[in-house]
Amino acid sequence: MSSEAGQQLSERLDWNAETALLLSNADSQLSRSMLMKHGQPQAGIRKLWQVRATDNEAWAQEVKEIYSAVGDNTSAIKETQTSITNLDEAIGQRFTEIRTKVDQAEADIVSNSQAISNTNKAFAENKTQVQAKFDEQEGMIQEKMQATFEQSGDGVVTHSINITIVHNNVKYNSAGQVISAQVKNGKLESFIGYNANNFAWYNPSNGKMELFMYVKNGQIFMREAFINEAWLNSVVVTEYIKSGDYVPGKSGFLIDGKTSNIEMNKGTFRDELDIGTNKTGAHTVITNERIAVYGDKGEIRIEIGKITGV
Repeated sequence: MSSEAGQQLSERLDWNAETALLLSNADSQLSRSMLMKHGQPQAGIRKLWQVRATDNEAWAQEVKEIYSAVGDNTSAIKETQTSITNLDEAIGQRFTEIRTKVDQAEADIVSNSQAISNTNKAFAENKTQVQAKFDEQEGMIQEKMQATFEQSGDGVVTHSINITIVHNNVKYNSAGQVISAQVKNGKLESFIGYNANNFAWYNPSNGKMELFMYVKNGQIFMREAFINEAWLNSVVVTEYIKSGDYVPGKSGFLIDGKTSNIEMNKGTFRDELDIGTNKTGAHTVITNERIAVYGDKGEIRIEIGKITGV
């Protein structure tokens, strides 16, 4: 996985309290507002337009906000749009905030979309964070899409989703997903990464959601699988393994994980077959030249074929 994709997958979110920057030194500015009060309750609408143009730069900005409050309880929706262009760079941004607060409860939706083009690179990002807080407990989910390409030809495109939980003053990077593709030094690579304690895959067959694969704590539970080739470090068989042509007493093989019984209707053994508890106790050794039976003290009892005496 690329470093960019890995960073986004492991990112721990913070409570988003940022707001859009208001530009200054406008050549022209127009504002309008409306406010209604009735004791503590109040509601208002504010709008601001401002523009500026010089020999080497031009920009325009629009700010719109509606809000209401009763005492310390508040609700506000604010949108700021900014366009800036100069001789070697062009920037466009839309920043939206929806914020509410009552006593110890807070709930926000913050969105930031921006596009930047300059002589060295092109960059675009769309980011939305949904967050809720009650007292010291917080939950945040962020969806982010980014695309960038540089003059060198290197570029990366990512789409990530992250969830962070703050519980009892401990911050947990609870879950995440990233889809990423990059071109670096002329080489194209793509990545998909997940971060979670549990995964579940469902098949909506017959009008119901049927669980066919589940991952928990690093273990995979799968209903059925067809595997062409597999390299396994270790296998634990709880039921059985059998060949596709297995017929009891006739063909194929069966390894029973419950009874420890092995049935093979045909087999070829090379080198040495050792039957018994261990090589120092009673056991039988069979090779292509020799059959030897040993007693419980490891002494040879019977030897057939090539006689070695040991």
